Amino acid sequence: MTVECLIKGLMTFFSCLVFFLISLKFHRPKKEIFYLFIIFIICPTIYYCFVLLNGGFQQDIIELIVVIEIHYAISLAFIQTYPVLKIEIPTFKILSLLKNAKNTGLTKSNLKELMFEDELYINRLVDLKNDGFISQNEDIISLKPSGKILAEIFIYYRRLLGFSTGRG
Repeated sequence: MTVECLIKGLMTFFSCLVFFLISLKFHRPKKEIFYLFIIFIICPTIYYCFVLLNGGFQQDIIELIVVIEIHYAISLAFIQTYPVLKIEIPTFKILSLLKNAKNTGLTKSNLKELMFEDELYINRLVDLKNDGFISQNEDIISLKPSGKILAEIFIYYRRLLGFSTGRG
């Protein structure tokens, strides 16, 4: 039961992932988090409800629940990490710059010159605004209700891992 359930859960996740990657070739939505949620959570939920209601699942209900939970666990981890994978993370950028500098290395001032504010800050605000997590009224930026929920989730998650909030 366990290996078969694991394989089925992984197959569902990878089916969603392949669909997501192919769809990005044709259309990149503004609200990417919402789009991820639809592809990885809503569509499989509809599929599994259809399978359950039509008796298409030949094993017991517990195995179906295990398959669904495996899919959701992997999907939610992917949805949470996708925004980080999409951007150029400052740590990785520094490592890449140092690698490209070969044996000569770089000074701190060289690194500062090569790190652009847009990459570290401005582009993140654009992403948060596009995903509907923040609003901007002239110079005032504030959280929308969905942004407050997301902030609370990450604050709780950081506390759970023993990290202080508001620090990198």
